[in-house]
Amino acid sequence: MTNLGLIKLLLLTGLPLSACVLFSILFYNGKPMSFKELVEKSGYTKGHVSNILKLLESFNLVERIPERKKVYFVAKKEGIYNHVVMHLKSLQENLSSIINNFDEKDRKKAQTFLSDLDLMLRRVSKNA
Repeated sequence: MTNLGLIKLLLLTGLPLSACVLFSILFYNGKPMSFKELVEKSGYTKGHVSNILKLLESFNLVERIPERKKVYFVAKKEGIYNHVVMHLKSLQENLSSIINNFDEKDRKKAQTFLSDLDLMLRRVSKNA
């Protein structure tokens, strides 16, 4: 099972589609899944699933759970929140670095957006 809303959200953060789909499968499965199950559910090759899992682990979105001779994977639900916040901070930083190249009208819009984003990120940090 996957969820288009979750996939679209993660796509906005720059993750490749296959990583978004695989994360969604893990997220909505509700229990740890084996590598073999992920290959079967996703339809991706073993090599591709392996690479995707490494990417998702590097973003702290997936946790590897070794158990006897098998390894299971689980979606880290709090990882979505952290990944989106990290992406928004990067967006804020990059927009700030180019804002002076905008004409006056667009610069004012961008400054308002940056102010709103800054306020939101501060509120999020307080509640974390």
